[in-house]
Amino acid sequence: MRFLWLLAALFPTALSAQTYKCDMQAGCPDGFIPPVIFIGLDRAVGSAAVYDAYVNEVYKAPIPVDTTKRSEALWKLRWTVDGIPTRNSGGAEVRYSATFNIARKTLVLNGDYIGADNRIAGSGRCSQVK
Repeated sequence: MRFLWLLAALFPTALSAQTYKCDMQAGCPDGFIPPVIFIGLDRAVGSAAVYDAYVNEVYKAPIPVDTTKRSEALWKLRWTVDGIPTRNSGGAEVRYSATFNIARKTLVLNGDYIGADNRIAGSGRCSQVK
């Protein structure tokens, strides 16, 4: 529930903002797909924020994301998490790109691990948090 409070701080006047919880499955063994992603989306103004285990580890709060509305039910979301702890030296920078289908309640997530050849991909089922 801490997430909902933080999300409210990002959208203080957005009565139309909705929060979704997406249970993710990795589509490859290279990691960086969190088991759960929360998405706060205000379709009226076209803004969104995400929160997951990696965002929490690095930023401790939801982060705003770039959004592109493809249709009323289909949104493209993009964000970067820089400093994800790894077993190797330093932290990883991962640029995520997600297609969020509100009507089908699905999230397809891809990522680029900057400086590596890892394949980052996963998908999940989403439900609206009330």
